[in-house]
Amino acid sequence: MKNILTLVSILAIFISSCKKKETDPVSQNTSKEVLSDYSKNICLNTYQELSIQTAKLYDDISTLNSSTTDNNLELCRSDWKAAREVWENSEAWLFGPVATENIDPRIDTWPVDFIRLDSVLNTTTVFNSAYINSLEESLKGFHPIEYLLFGQNGNKKASELTDKQKEYLLALAQNLKELTADLYNSWDEKQGNYVSELVNAGASNEFPTQQSAYLEIVGAMSGICDEVANGKIGEVLTNLDSMGEESPFAKNSITDFLKTTSLASRMSITPVLDRLMEKGLKTLFASTT
Repeated sequence: MKNILTLVSILAIFISSCKKKETDPVSQNTSKEVLSDYSKNICLNTYQELSIQTAKLYDDISTLNSSTTDNNLELCRSDWKAAREVWENSEAWLFGPVATENIDPRIDTWPVDFIRLDSVLNTTTVFNSAYINSLEESLKGFHPIEYLLFGQNGNKKASELTDKQKEYLLALAQNLKELTADLYNSWDEKQGNYVSELVNAGASNEFPTQQSAYLEIVGAMSGICDEVANGKIGEVLTNLDSMGEESPFAKNSITDFLKTTSLASRMSITPVLDRLMEKGLKTLFASTT
């Protein structure tokens, strides 16, 4: 939290000083470099890693379907945790395509609706990614996958997986793989190029000024920290309901919280501080007064 406050303080000074002379070439160029570092080295790279990890999860769940052993099940559980770690890191910037394309709720809604899920599994429907897309959010994404891989008590055996559960699991993993690939592609400079919205803030459709881009970044970090404290942790403690935890089946909730807040406090601040220190804070702020 100390690092978050440091970043907020720096950006507050930066924004305040930029108000005085927003067209100053030194501050504008430095600001663009910072936004470029942030969007490419953190956001884009993280989404690329997320896409890679969910693709591996899909591949290993496919193997689990054809060879349903405890070793293969354990590998899928490890894959799930690895992909989950990257996703939680990315929650430090829940703006852009992850919000406008409604990807966040489609892959990270909890708690799982057990009753509805059981009714779906008891049908003769053929499960595929398109069908998963048609379902309500509590029946798709990370957490139904978690439930099927770990079981309600976290100790599920491979032999307990039914054919319909495996079919549904594979469709869930395919859908997650596709959505995270879409998310990466939406930021990729050769495809959706959302990166350019941040890099070119002040002359982009999304951010009319560089200040508005910084406010979005800081607001996103502040928002997710508030959600962790008052929602993901606070509501569970208030309701005394362990099933309200974000990742109860994998016993991964605390890791989820730490990965989200550590990204906000550590990774997001690094390129900003490095770039500002490289240019010299004193010179930078002096140029905007």
